[in-house]
Amino acid sequence: MSDYSKNIFVSYTTRNENVDKKTLEKIYKIFSKYGDVYIDLLHNDDLLHPQEKVIKKLEIADVLIVVNTKDIDKSEWVKFEIKKSKSRNIEIKYIDIDNILLENFDL
Repeated sequence: MSDYSKNIFVSYTTRNENVDKKTLEKIYKIFSKYGDVYIDLLHNDDLLHPQEKVIKKLEIADVLIVVNTKDIDKSEWVKFEIKKSKSRNIEIKYIDIDNILLENFDL
């Protein structure tokens, strides 16, 4: 990918033991090479209306990265984020957690 100005929204669930704050920090560092990255657990500082911030960030996203784990389909928020992204016709990339951490993916 040659365009490093993308707004990247990372969708994930912490229901899987492979995804925690430390892992999300690694994911942030990896994707920061490609643009402005939003990860809710790391970047949402809106204590009064946290859901509204998520929606605002989704509305400006150029690409949705779904961190593919075995429990991803159990998260209602991930389902919402995918649906919202589809309604906006933005690019959605499903990337396995292991491939992200190994930086084995194309954007």
